[in-house]
Amino acid sequence: MIRKLLCVVSLLMCAAAEAQTVPSSAPAGNFLDVGGVKLWYEECGAANSSPAGVVLLHDGLVHSVTWDGMWAPLCAKYHVVRYDRRGYGRSEPSKDPFVPEDDLYKVMRQVHMDRAIVVGNSSGGGLALDFALAHPEMTEALFLIGPVVHGMASSDYFNARGSQNSAPLAHGDLQATAKNWSKDRFLIAGDDPRARKTTLRCVGAESSEPEGRGRTGDPPLTSDRNAAVPDTGSHSRCGGRRRYCRCVCQFRRD
Repeated sequence: MIRKLLCVVSLLMCAAAEAQTVPSSAPAGNFLDVGGVKLWYEECGAANSSPAGVVLLHDGLVHSVTWDGMWAPLCAKYHVVRYDRRGYGRSEPSKDPFVPEDDLYKVMRQVHMDRAIVVGNSSGGGLALDFALAHPEMTEALFLIGPVVHGMASSDYFNARGSQNSAPLAHGDLQATAKNWSKDRFLIAGDDPRARKTTLRCVGAESSEPEGRGRTGDPPLTSDRNAAVPDTGSHSRCGGRRRYCRCVCQFRRD
């Protein structure tokens, strides 16, 4: 299992280095009905191509296109699935309380994935941790990129950075907000004007609904430990009655 995880890590790191120069495609994907809400998902690779599959969970700003630069290398070796969480990208928002890890469980069942290396970025990392605690039998390993940990307070810097970048939203200025985030040094590695321009265009095209964060196009983003924006959709709006008081632990399977 360790060798397999190291292989996935290697593929992710190599793909991330190229992600900002690889054009993104517009995948067709499929929809899964989850309690009356349509979730968009995409899978690749044969279900029996590896003992454990790979799940890719996006962050709180951009939907699953954030993984476009890593999609092809992973698909060549593994059974892989990614999906837009509720209210992001092509998935519908939820108007009722729900449990995010239940959605992930249903997506994995839909693609016949019994166990997976769960890769999570920012708020997607928080979902990965929650899923591992709820379904250890389905979690082969975790690969966490600057994860949110539910029950732990965010740093003052993290909160101040998010507030500053999103301040124009208070006046309904989505374009200024998009411009702020497109210049954020933690969202895009290095100096890549094309990627920043794409980010500006895509984030500026988001829905103005709180639940609609991530209704974007296809910016090839890379992640850093502080790269995430608070996920204002799933937990605070739809799962607000649910308390997250969970410990930080190292997950492993022997």
